[in-house]
Amino acid sequence: MSSETDLNKLYGALVEAAVDGIISINHHGIVQSFNHAAELLFGYSRHEVIGKNITLLMPAQQVAEHDQYIQNYLNEGKARIIGIGRDVVGVRKDGTSFPMHLSVGEAETEQGHMFIGVCHDLTAHRKLLLQLARAEKRFKDIVQNQKEMICRLDVESRLSFLNNSAIRHLKQDESILIGSLFAELVTEDQRAYVAHCLSNLRAKGDPNNELVLVVDMQLPNEIASIEWHFKVMPNTEEFGEEIQGFGMDVTEREAALKRAQYLQDHDQLTGLFNRHAMQSAFTTWQRDRTLFSVLYIDCNHFGLINQKYGHETGDQLLIAIGQRLHRHLPGDCLLARLSGDDFVVVVPAQSMTDTASLASGLIRELEQPFELKSITLDIRVRVGIAHAPDDSEELEELIRMAESAIMTRNNSDLPVRFYNPNQQAKMTRFLDIEERLRLALQEDKIDIHLQPKVALRNDQVVGYEALARWQEGEFAISPAEFIPVAEACGLGRDFDRYVIKKVFAALARSKTPLPPVAINITAQHFGHPNLFEFIHEALQEFELPASAIVLEITEGVLVDRVPTTLENITNLRASGIKIHIDDFGTGYSSLGYLMDLPIDVIKIDKIFVDRLEEERGRHLVEGIIAMAKAMDFEVIAEGIETAIQKDLLKAMGCCVGQGYFHGKPQPMFSVIM
Repeated sequence: MSSETDLNKLYGALVEAAVDGIISINHHGIVQSFNHAAELLFGYSRHEVIGKNITLLMPAQQVAEHDQYIQNYLNEGKARIIGIGRDVVGVRKDGTSFPMHLSVGEAETEQGHMFIGVCHDLTAHRKLLLQLARAEKRFKDIVQNQKEMICRLDVESRLSFLNNSAIRHLKQDESILIGSLFAELVTEDQRAYVAHCLSNLRAKGDPNNELVLVVDMQLPNEIASIEWHFKVMPNTEEFGEEIQGFGMDVTEREAALKRAQYLQDHDQLTGLFNRHAMQSAFTTWQRDRTLFSVLYIDCNHFGLINQKYGHETGDQLLIAIGQRLHRHLPGDCLLARLSGDDFVVVVPAQSMTDTASLASGLIRELEQPFELKSITLDIRVRVGIAHAPDDSEELEELIRMAESAIMTRNNSDLPVRFYNPNQQAKMTRFLDIEERLRLALQEDKIDIHLQPKVALRNDQVVGYEALARWQEGEFAISPAEFIPVAEACGLGRDFDRYVIKKVFAALARSKTPLPPVAINITAQHFGHPNLFEFIHEALQEFELPASAIVLEITEGVLVDRVPTTLENITNLRASGIKIHIDDFGTGYSSLGYLMDLPIDVIKIDKIFVDRLEEERGRHLVEGIIAMAKAMDFEVIAEGIETAIQKDLLKAMGCCVGQGYFHGKPQPMFSVIM
């Protein structure tokens, strides 16, 4: 008896010490025992529960079913809870409910059939599970709603997970993407490389190592550039060693980079190579070629098109020229627009004859009329040629040589011109003069001298000619050298305006009126649409009458018959400014162009005056004077250096002369006091 009592006490102590609530009921559901943990769990004291039906601790919806469960078990012997356990809901004294796990056992006692329930509070566990569930949902929401693409690759580099962004960007169903080899989703030319990179990343197995790939992914009906960042993830029993990827669509960025690279390498207007890109392409192009030629293509008087029709029309013409060149060049050529209206072609050529034939064909094509909207334009083209390896093997040097072939004044009437080594010194001198002339104009280092024009009958001064003089240190640079440079390099207009302003300013300061001062206008400038406006405004600025000046032009200006030139002549003469033709008789044999031109004076060139004492030369000058009188033009003879020349000209009916016999050019400030 003593040992049984002790055992009962021991079991009683264990029940009281248990952290779970332990409750016993009889087969009628009446509570027989209620341990301390049950008191804490349900909020009842054992005295309040013992002797009461266990349904006291249950929610109302389960009360009616509980007693029936016991009877069914006693009648049928089928356990639905006993030995199994299940999660149920308990009700505390204050009426609040809580989750708990109920484990039920049974025993036969002297008091009859008894059931023992162990109640484990699941409140904290459920709370933790809820937190985990919420955290997992939050994590999934974060992953699924990332704009950045997220994927996982299994041990074979097949897709095992994609977030919504990845599925959306790849534009295929998840069921199709999952299980696909990642490398199979990129364009065919990149597949082997991508597979190799992923394999290497996995082989290293370093979680700190990151693989960055910008790949072109083959989407339905399009290709997208995606930047992927891959890392190896820790090995797990369920999934093995996976690779995680984060992707960003960089299609626009890559397109912008490609566009920027294209713009860096190509002329933005025509889409042809620029100088830098041609040099880069030439390095590869030249590897298998030793015989080739460089063609430098220049369009004559292109600036006049911009001036008359505007830069938009000029740009359209440049685009059309580039397209026409591209169509009519062999496929293995390099074509670039260097600047302005200058194009360069590098072409394989066995001989200079081959290149000359190609150049002539290009000129024929380019000189066909260009139809631009409602405007039809004709251009004239010159091509300079340098040949490798005879002239050089360096592209930049060959380009300079081909350009110098165009710039040389020898054979200037030929549209195709070959580089001549003997002209290199002249070209170097030309470029030197150009650079120094620009600076001289900026720094006001060009002086103006005046040479008198006199009436041959009485030696009275009837006018002056303004002549530019340029002194560099101890050395004088001849106008015969620097004026052609100014015209050839586009400085003609700037040079003319410089002289006009200096002459006008001096005339405005003069205290005594002077006879008209003649100013030479370059051919390039005389065709400028704003020439008349500029001179008219300058006369107003310095408060000078139109009769204060005379404009001298060469025959070539008139022979070209540029519409703006004729307009300028008409407007200038209408305003009271006389027009003289300078150096008459040089370079052109036809006199018919003079018939309808509104000019006032013909100046006989010095080369004819020099031969006056020869019979043939005398007859020629007599003919010029007679022709001029027949067309009602005055005549001025240039370059008179002797009394004999003066007397002969006077006898022939020439009214005015100019030359060293009557006076050398003098600084303008010494004439205008």
